[in-house]
Amino acid sequence: MANPDNHQDPRAVGHGTEALLVALNVGFRILRYLLLVMLIAYLFSGFFILGPNEQAYVLRFGRISGEPGEQVLASGRWHIALPKYMSEVVRVPTGEVQNLVTEHFWNREADRNIMTNPDQPQEAPPEGQGLNPGVDSDGYMLTADSNILHTRWQLYYYITDPIAYTTNYANPRQVIKSAMETVILRNMATVNIEDALYTGSSLLAASISEQLAIELRRLEVGVEVTDKPGLVFLDKRPPRAAQSAFNLVLEADQQQDARIEAAKGNYNRVIAAARGEQQRLILEAGAYGNTLISKAEADAAYMTSILQQIQLIQQTNQQNPDSPQRDPASILLTLYVDTILDVLNKVQSKYVVYPGQEVRILTGPPIKSPNSPRNGRP
Repeated sequence: MANPDNHQDPRAVGHGTEALLVALNVGFRILRYLLLVMLIAYLFSGFFILGPNEQAYVLRFGRISGEPGEQVLASGRWHIALPKYMSEVVRVPTGEVQNLVTEHFWNREADRNIMTNPDQPQEAPPEGQGLNPGVDSDGYMLTADSNILHTRWQLYYYITDPIAYTTNYANPRQVIKSAMETVILRNMATVNIEDALYTGSSLLAASISEQLAIELRRLEVGVEVTDKPGLVFLDKRPPRAAQSAFNLVLEADQQQDARIEAAKGNYNRVIAAARGEQQRLILEAGAYGNTLISKAEADAAYMTSILQQIQLIQQTNQQNPDSPQRDPASILLTLYVDTILDVLNKVQSKYVVYPGQEVRILTGPPIKSPNSPRNGRP
């Protein structure tokens, strides 16, 4: 006999199957829409825009797409490429200045001592504990006069060829760093330590920067060194064992420079004072010369007028011989009298000497009186 509890209504089974089919149909429809949206998004994923400071090129199935000369895409624009897994966009920051620091020639032991004891003066290491060359240890370089020097450098450059920069070398920054260290070491071996430390460091850095630019072009790294600052001396110092001796030399140079500047200041003050005095004398001489010229011109005009009067008298006497004649010498006599009066007015003491009167003139120092207190007696 059948169990009535195991009996299922066929209508209930039909409703459940129908509901399941409806749910599956809705799910498949949603899935189709999602796949369609994902397909559209995948197809449109090939659109991209480049920033103002970057350039790019497209790898299509592992090869650079485009004709030579047209492979690099311009910055600041929209571009299109095949979707992912069929192409790859390689972006390179060509508009940004890159920098690279090398401490290959630096004394790291000194830095560790400074970090450990920043407030204590750095003394020379004990005998037998000088440099510790090796990997991640003390670096150094030799100058032309066989001195040891520690330096740190920083290079500023920008990328000019994105394809060469990313494809010619696996690690282009390491290639740039190795080339920089090689050129620095080669040039530092040709200069004395005084030029490298003090007098010629700026010119030396500029010369190394130019040679490094040529070397990077030869290596085809795809970069160019910036004009300014280019290659920069970050720091430079002699070995710790000789630091005190170099400090003495530096102090002597500073004192010398200070004295030279003081001497230049005194020179400038003396020259300025001399030039001022020169201008004053020139102006006074000019004024005095103008006064003499004016006086000479006035005297010349006065004498010319007298000459004209004399000539007029002579001409009048010649034209009228029967009339009373004027003596031209009267004008000269008047001029003589005026001159004598002018001279006498300027003289303090005047003496009148009559004819036949004896006049004695004593020359030499005056005769002192015997009773004078300055006669040599106490």
